[in-house]
This record gives sequence, C-alpha cells and structure tokens, in this order.
Amino acid sequence: MTLIVKEIDYAQSVTVRGYFRGGASLDPPGKEGLGALTITAMSRGTRRRRLEEINLIVDSIGGSLQVSCGRHLASFGGKCLAEDFDLLTELLTDSLLYPALRPDEVETARSQLMAQLKRANQDPSDLAERSLRESLYSDEHPYGRSIRGTNESLARLSRDDVIGFYEGAFDPRGGAIVVVGNVDAADVRMNFERSLGRWQPEIMLQAPPVPDPPVLKKSLFMKLPAAHSSQSRIMLGVTGPTKVSEDFYAAHIGDLILGQANVGGRIGRTLRCKEGLAYEITSRLSGGLGPGPWFISAAVDPNEVDLATDIILAEVELFCRQGVSDAEMSNAKSYLIGKQPVSLESSGGIAATLLDLQMYGRADDYVCLYPSAINKVTKDDVRAVARKYFSDQQHVLVIVSPRDRAQGQG
Repeated sequence: MTLIVKEIDYAQSVTVRGYFRGGASLDPPGKEGLGALTITAMSRGTRRRRLEEINLIVDSIGGSLQVSCGRHLASFGGKCLAEDFDLLTELLTDSLLYPALRPDEVETARSQLMAQLKRANQDPSDLAERSLRESLYSDEHPYGRSIRGTNESLARLSRDDVIGFYEGAFDPRGGAIVVVGNVDAADVRMNFERSLGRWQPEIMLQAPPVPDPPVLKKSLFMKLPAAHSSQSRIMLGVTGPTKVSEDFYAAHIGDLILGQANVGGRIGRTLRCKEGLAYEITSRLSGGLGPGPWFISAAVDPNEVDLATDIILAEVELFCRQGVSDAEMSNAKSYLIGKQPVSLESSGGIAATLLDLQMYGRADDYVCLYPSAINKVTKDDVRAVARKYFSDQQHVLVIVSPRDRAQGQG
C-alpha cells in the first residue's frame, strides 16, 4: 500500500483517506452484495473493541472514522485533531486488520443493507438509476447490479462467506493511503510501518477482469411504478467514458453545459426556468475506473411527464447537432478552472485530490497542468463527444411515476 503524506504546519487537524482492492465487482456470481456485507460487518467492531466503544472514542476526540464499499475498490478514512492522530491510526488499523466479524454483527450488517435496499425501492431516483444500470449493462455485469446486492442474494450469504471474502478478496497491494495535516512525514511513515503496513494477507484470490459493457442494439424505454411518491422521475442515460479516457475533459465540459451549470444547464433553463416543469434537474458523468453511466435526471409533475420527456430529448438532440456556444465554453472552463484551487483549500480536498492522482495514475504535476488541459478542449471536441455518446449510441429512458399514473404514460 502506497503512503502519501502532505505536511500542513498551520493546520490543527489531520485527514486520512485510502483505498484497497475489495469492491462489489469481486462479488462471486449468486453472492451479490458480499463485498458490501463484509465492509459493513467490518465497521461494526474489532477483536479488541465493540462498535459502541469505538463510537465513544471517536466522539470523545471529535473525529470521524468510516469504511465503505465501491464498485472496484473499498475505501476508508477519518479525521481528527493532530494530537489524536496515533489513536485514529490505531482505530483504523484495528478495523482493517482485525475486524471481529462476529455472527451477531454480520446479521446486523445484513439487516442494515436490507433496510437500505427497502428505502431505495421506495425512492424514484434510486429505482430509475437501478433500472438504467440494469438496462445499460445487464444484471450480469458489475456495473448493472446494486453494490448492496438484493434481498435474495443477501439472505443467501453466510458468515463463512464474509470471512472468506475478507481473507481472499481484500488486497492492500496497489492500494494507497493519504495523510494530510499537521504531522511529521517521518513519524507518519514509522507509524504506518508499525500499523497498516503490517497488512499482508496470506491468501489472495485472482480478481476477474471487468468485462466491457454490452452494446445496446436498440434504445430502451421503461415505465416503473413508485408506491410512495407524488413526483415522477425521468432518467435518460448512455454508457459514458472512464475518468482516464482521452475525451473525458470534453465530456466533463459538455455535461456541465448540458445539465449542471446555472440551475441545471441547458435542460434546466428550458425545463425548469422557461417551462416550469421540473422540481429538480441535473446530469451526471459517473465514469471512474470503468465506463459508468452518463445520464440526465429530472423530477417532474406526473401530469407533465410526456412534455418534459420530449423537451429533454429535444435538448439532447440539439446538443449533439449544434454543439455549444463560445459563451457556454468560456463559462464552463472558467468554472472548472476556478473550482480547482477552492477544492484544495481544505485538508479533505487535498487528500481527495492526492488520492485521485494515485488511483488514476496521474503525474505529480497534474494539478498544475489541469487548467491547460481544460483550456485545450474546443467546441468541436464537445460536439464530437456529445455525438459519440448520445447520438451514435442507443440510449435508455426510464420513467418512474406514482403507481396510479405509471400505466397511462408514454
């Protein structure tokens, strides 16, 4: 595990962030949610301390401590005052190297995940994104499944499955940990060698490669009922670029213009400001290590679903055909370039940036070169990326509406 330390003498606190192999893409077939269950159980106590004692200690120092499961990686982190850094490191080490994984805590973790799934099944946005992912990638692809699995798959998992996943799937090699704040780098490295540096799993399973997303042969349209909602959710999406794709910056600027800047971008100005049809409108470019979805999402009155959908489709078609204006490009670039130094004003922002550099294999001078990379993107680049992903690809359109309205739409 690579250790990166950034000393900030004037800071009073220390931020720790890290990752290691252990995401949901490693879930064996039929055992979806195993990575999430293992991580959740790990967070519920160690061999030395029960969860209640850990929470009391963290609260007493005004700190934070967390572990979480992603699609490719598991992540961890915490924050505390500089004088409590050794204690925070001890708690993190216990959580990662010596989790108890007691039977009762595994059952509690399972109940937590099932409760989260129940809430997600009642949320139109979660329902729409899950259906979008299943349609874009299929439920056999890691990107097409919920990280938390399903109630059925979670019910099949045993404590032995959790222990086996922890011992065989989690791999600190290739992982990284970033420490930012009022610390001495030499002391941190010595501390690391005595603690997290000892993490050397005896058994390592071979991680299967994540397959390429399937290519849709035709656009798909789905209508889903939501039992407890007064709004409808419209979601239009395609498979987008990875964060290291050559066209990511062009897509990033295009996404900002299309559905984020100034109250939801172009679509927001039309759908919300001009027509008054949307309660909420956004777009999201969710690619990371793999090609995640690029989608537009809107919450609208159920009576206006058809009109709102037509407007979204028309705006996307215009985006692909005409591209963007000089003013839109200038504003988007200014926003992205201006946002970067602001994100580096906190220890948390610095830690997140350093961890991203390591995760995506970026050069040390990436932060300095970022403004130049953004400025190099042209209007033609944005129009090309719009056509590549939204015009040349088939899309998925999902509409989630109150149960009594879902049958009559479309």
